[in-house]
Amino acid sequence: PPAAPADGSAPAPPPAATPASPAPPRAPAADDKGLIVLATTPAGASVFVNENFVGMTPAKLRLAPGAHKIRLFLFGYKEWIQEIEVMAGSEVNLSLEMQK
Repeated sequence: PPAAPADGSAPAPPPAATPASPAPPRAPAADDKGLIVLATTPAGASVFVNENFVGMTPAKLRLAPGAHKIRLFLFGYKEWIQEIEVMAGSEVNLSLEMQK
C-alpha cells in the first residue's frame, strides 16, 4: 500500500491504469485463411499441397494466403497440378474430372 503522506492526510489512490486502446475485433485465425474445396471424378485422388500429402478427395483445405501448388494424383489417371493463389477469407470450389 502507498505510504501515508507526512501531513497525515489519506494516502493518494494509485493512478488508474489507463486501458490500452482496445484492439479491433479480430476474426478467428481460421478466417485469415482461404478455403479450397476439392472434388474429383472419380473421388479418392491423393491431394498434395506444396508437395505435402494432405488427404484424399473430396477435401476441404484451409490454406494461408499466398500461392500454393496443388497436385492431385489418382492411379491410372493423369496427374493434375495447378498453382492457386489463396486470399484470406476466400472460398474456391474446384470440381475436376480426372483424365485417363
